[in-house]
Amino acid sequence: MTDTRPTGTYETRPWFSQFDPHRNCEIRVFIPASLRGPFNVGGIEALVEVEQRLADVNADPDLARIGPILMRSEGIASSRIEGLVMSTRRIYEASERPKDADDRSARQIVGNMDIMPEVLRRTDQPLAHDDLHQWHRAVIEPEPMSRHTIGAYRTVQNWIGSRSDTPAGATFVPPPPDLIPELMDDLLRFINERTLSPIIQAAIAHAQFETIHPYTDGNGRIGRALVYRILSTRGAIRMTAPPISPIIARDRRPYIAGLTAYRDGQPSTWLDTFVHLLDSACGYSLLLAASLADLARSWNERVADVRSNAVDHRIVAGLLDHPILDTRIVAEQFGVSTVAARDALERLAQRGIVVERPLRKGRRGRPPRVFEASDLFDLLDQDPQILAAQRPSNIAGTDPESV
Repeated sequence: MTDTRPTGTYETRPWFSQFDPHRNCEIRVFIPASLRGPFNVGGIEALVEVEQRLADVNADPDLARIGPILMRSEGIASSRIEGLVMSTRRIYEASERPKDADDRSARQIVGNMDIMPEVLRRTDQPLAHDDLHQWHRAVIEPEPMSRHTIGAYRTVQNWIGSRSDTPAGATFVPPPPDLIPELMDDLLRFINERTLSPIIQAAIAHAQFETIHPYTDGNGRIGRALVYRILSTRGAIRMTAPPISPIIARDRRPYIAGLTAYRDGQPSTWLDTFVHLLDSACGYSLLLAASLADLARSWNERVADVRSNAVDHRIVAGLLDHPILDTRIVAEQFGVSTVAARDALERLAQRGIVVERPLRKGRRGRPPRVFEASDLFDLLDQDPQILAAQRPSNIAGTDPESV
């Protein structure tokens, strides 16, 4: 793709420490340009190809079936990019058993995971500042006594890549806080337009949001959510949202280099990076769908000797959506006695379909015991490139090196 317009300029400004005047210094802040066109780009072939692949992914019924899993994968990996790293099992426990699994760190990731359905809702209405603030509260609020401003744009200078008490030597310094309202008005105007290709619009909006860095924390997570809001609003995604964050989390360097190029006046480099990320996300979605289908098939084979009307088969059929169960849940969900529920879960455990274990310690007393689909959690924790290497010839367009 070819560059056609400047993306901003650098200015030198004074910075004053609130705590130590000896740390006062001059900083080189970036002032983004307005997102008013034109946005003529080259490289149309690659863009058309990924648009078609995105359409194919959204027409795939198997991918529609695992849509909720893909959305959760995006939320989990988006948190991992920001340093919130833990097992998928632990996150699912905090999501599905919040009263039993008192896990503050996991709940923060759940907040990020749970905004995805909200991001994809109400796409018939223009995106507003309040929508972004609502997403931000969902992502940050689980952290008590936060030093960050929650649900509002920042009123202080922030920076990336330096000590927490001084921007001296920072890798990047976003625009000063007094410019945030005007810059965000411009960004929302751009987001609510329908003139560009959805993919180009999503790429530029994401890069501009990350450049503005309007919140004191959570910018990466909200910025990546913006991508899906735009693609959904414009009809580029419908039933399936291919997760880009697992691709970024595996190797952040191309992503960071692309955003840096955008700020350095090379938006075409960032657009190329974004198109590649989205293409890899489509490939990862297809790989994950195939692997989940294999896993479900293996579960069904392991209960093939159980009588066909037993509750075991119904439990297995819903295990991808509800991988954490106990006797009470099974009894209520499938209308069987607690004895029958317990017997079924134990049979599934004997066949290696679920594993009985205690949850992480709760608020009080002994932690409850549950039955979990550990193989599912292992699969969702799998590195995308390793997953691709295991079955490179089975899914079209999923070269291990590109996923």
